[in-house]
Amino acid sequence: DTCKISSALSFITKFSSCYDSTGPTFCSEKKCLCQPGTCANITKKGKAGKCQPQVNTGVKCDVLPCERSRGEVVCERGDCVCKANHVAVNHTCQHVDVLCKDNQYYDVAKGLCQKRKN
Repeated sequence: DTCKISSALSFITKFSSCYDSTGPTFCSEKKCLCQPGTCANITKKGKAGKCQPQVNTGVKCDVLPCERSRGEVVCERGDCVCKANHVAVNHTCQHVDVLCKDNQYYDVAKGLCQKRKN
């Protein structure tokens, strides 16, 4: 699916940083915003929830196949979607680690950026 909530709509924070539990985010003007390549899911109460990786590139493949230039992508039900461990950023599939800071990696099972161990 494509984003149901704009990635610019996420969590308000009183602090200068966002909680890890909100998923891949960055802080801007006291708001936690989803990183590019992620979307805030919708909670049962209809509010923005945790930022989750976005795998739909937004490109259709019902007539023509997905272009190789889109990265690790497959055609599913007429949509070009990213393969496992990849996320859609600007209509192109990139490795999920792009969601995290330099000293982190994306833990797919937990849905969070984790600090790399030396």
